[in-house]
Amino acid sequence: MRRMQRSVLALALLAGAALSGGPASAMPTYDGFGDYTTGATLPSQPGGGYGWNGAWGGGGLDVTVAAPGLAFPGLDTSPGAATSSAPVVNTVAWYWRDVQPGIGDGTTFYLSFLLRPEIAISDYGGLSIWGSAGSIFIGESGAAAGGSHAYGLEANVTSAIIASSSVMASPGETALLVLKATLGVGPDLFELFVNPLPGTSEADNLVAASFDTAMGLDLGNLTFIAINNEGNWTTDEIRIGASFASVTPMTVPTPAPAALLLLGQILLLARGRQAR
Repeated sequence: MRRMQRSVLALALLAGAALSGGPASAMPTYDGFGDYTTGATLPSQPGGGYGWNGAWGGGGLDVTVAAPGLAFPGLDTSPGAATSSAPVVNTVAWYWRDVQPGIGDGTTFYLSFLLRPEIAISDYGGLSIWGSAGSIFIGESGAAAGGSHAYGLEANVTSAIIASSSVMASPGETALLVLKATLGVGPDLFELFVNPLPGTSEADNLVAASFDTAMGLDLGNLTFIAINNEGNWTTDEIRIGASFASVTPMTVPTPAPAALLLLGQILLLARGRQAR
């Protein structure tokens, strides 16, 4: 049950987040860590991005803002990322950020983020999502069967429940993880996509791991997400949205200089004709 025991403080945070005010505008939500000072610790920075209910809080292993940030083929990204320091015995990185209220029963939301292990893979790394009724972990779990470094889902009820994908974490390689959470009255459905191609539809990609409603897992109202790892992990491009496409946006190509010159000539020609 290690993943859910990372911080006793998390239980207090659930109560505080559930009482927080604000409009029901939790989607879209984004943080690409491009609004922060490179080298600064995450909690020392004012809240960046949008859709959140406050800035980052937390503690444990230092998590600092790194540059230039993570990249994934075809995915729209911004500068900056959040990198945890090297492992320290009995210390973990646990940094949370509250979301605006409005995601609960009867809602389907998508969560995506980039994740990369640095140097060597520590026990685990990923994001935890916490709600008013429960929580799950998305990423690489040290409790995975056979001690593998597979990306997947983890939940803790009476014991750790693992759903692993076939994609393994590898030092220096960035993964795009996309969670689809279908929240019902009672048990919820959680489906994980690993390394989907930005610009494709949800139907074009296979579910890599899942917790179905028979598992009896209930998130309740989404309250906060937390960067949760044991050191040497980089997290970036956190998105929460109402559709698969909204959390896997494609990079907008930058026009080449020649194309810009041609466009300028066309505009000048058009203006010349209008002046006649």
